[in-house]
Amino acid sequence: VNLKDQDGDLFYDKLSFLFFQMPLFTKTETELQSRKDKWFYFLRNLENFDAIPRILKEPLFERAFSTAEYVKLPLREKEIYEHDLKAYRDNYSVLQTAEYRGRIEGKAEGIAEGKIEGKIEGKIEVARNLKAMGLSTSDIAKATDLTTDEVKRL
Repeated sequence: VNLKDQDGDLFYDKLSFLFFQMPLFTKTETELQSRKDKWFYFLRNLENFDAIPRILKEPLFERAFSTAEYVKLPLREKEIYEHDLKAYRDNYSVLQTAEYRGRIEGKAEGIAEGKIEGKIEGKIEVARNLKAMGLSTSDIAKATDLTTDEVKRL
């Protein structure tokens, strides 16, 4: 069903209603051809399934089955399930946070080490250039904060 305005023009092409009469859907498992057929089959026969039929062994339908199993649980079992699920999610979050902090700390250490190495390499390069220009070893050491022995080794 599509909605139309007072002039009979389509109101909105993205909005449609589909009415399904379950008793009229009589396809068997072997007759299912489209995903829509599979959904209708699923809805029509859900309460009769003891296990997921082979034709519906897809992640989407497996998730729908697990949702249906949850919905049919007694209230007390739902509460226990929710409590356990919350504990699992809390523990998972703690582990993810610890792992994330470890990665951040590792990155910070790497950046600091890189800066130190970059400074030293930069000083050495500057010292080589100054040496090539003919400056004295003591002047180069003062300009780069390297020792005179380090400058001599260049």
